[in-house]
Amino acid sequence: MSEYYDPKTYPAQWNYLQPGTMVDDYIIERELAHGGFSSVYLARHRITQIQVAIKEYLPRKLAHRTWNNNIVANSDQSKKLFIHG
Repeated sequence: MSEYYDPKTYPAQWNYLQPGTMVDDYIIERELAHGGFSSVYLARHRITQIQVAIKEYLPRKLAHRTWNNNIVANSDQSKKLFIHG
């Protein structure tokens, strides 16, 4: 697990999906908004080029993104809460 997670020393860019990231058939273009529980991104379908908004559930008090875009719970205790949603 991630007992050593410290948000004060965590790279800010890891909190959000970076432009160019693929999510299913969509390419992230940029972040539109974020809060304590989620982020909203502007994305474009890779074939049709239609733009959509994608909302990502990622409560910062319960989980964080790793350098390779994996989402992991901040602790064993927060894992159950994060999975429950």
